[in-house]
Amino acid sequence: MASDRVNETTAVRRSLKAAGYTAKVGHGRGTAWSWIYVNVTGPWTWDEFSRDHESKAYAIIKHAAGRDNRHNDSQTDYFCENILLEYKKRI
Repeated sequence: MASDRVNETTAVRRSLKAAGYTAKVGHGRGTAWSWIYVNVTGPWTWDEFSRDHESKAYAIIKHAAGRDNRHNDSQTDYFCENILLEYKKRI
């Protein structure tokens, strides 16, 4: 199980780097073990990132992690993408 998490983290990190993003990637612990945490840093303001880069970075993460076909199911209130994408402007 741990090797799957390492492979998933590595795939996400490499895919983001190939797309030109600088990011730290990790997994949650305990009951949040399946969550992927991604912290992207870049030269953009928050508005520029959210407008021009957020959806692209999120799609890259989903694809690299093999979570393309997962989505919110409002009937069961079950969230299965488990991706947290954060952005911080590089200083």
